[in-house]
Amino acid sequence: MPVMDGMEAVRSLRRAGYTKPIVALTANAMKEDQEKCFKAGCDAFLAKPVKKNDLLEMLARYLTAMPRTQSCSQPIRSTLLDSEPDMQDMVMAYIQRLPNMIQQVNNAFAQQQLTALKAAIHDIKGTGGAFGFPMLTELAIKIEFQIAKSDNLEVATSVTLLNTLCQNIRRAVPD
Repeated sequence: MPVMDGMEAVRSLRRAGYTKPIVALTANAMKEDQEKCFKAGCDAFLAKPVKKNDLLEMLARYLTAMPRTQSCSQPIRSTLLDSEPDMQDMVMAYIQRLPNMIQQVNNAFAQQQLTALKAAIHDIKGTGGAFGFPMLTELAIKIEFQIAKSDNLEVATSVTLLNTLCQNIRRAVPD
């Protein structure tokens, strides 16, 4: 880099108060190089040439969905409650279970446990629409298809979107 090297850039970011994850990506893959990266303030390390599975695992570990626009972060309310307001308690119980369901998806994806991932996605597919969140079912169907095609990059993108949807569903719950 013309002005500063990567380690100095990381130190500068940390001094400026940057707290988000920083992953070193370097061809210098010796143990000493990793230690330098961590000492400078990196959270993780990937050696070049990057292996696809290592990259996917790193993305799953650190990548969280950030809304692109204000409309992407709007609370999502159950459509079931429009026609069946008496189902409020059941919908709330489902929303309370969502973080655990999503954690199962995230863990299975990060560890590339396809059987567990398929099962967790299948659960969301079957329950999302039933509780008034058809977008969960639609996305789960899409993820199942992506898993079947072994399209891990698309699965990673869709899992990130699934996390965002679930966060937006939880935003609709009053504190």
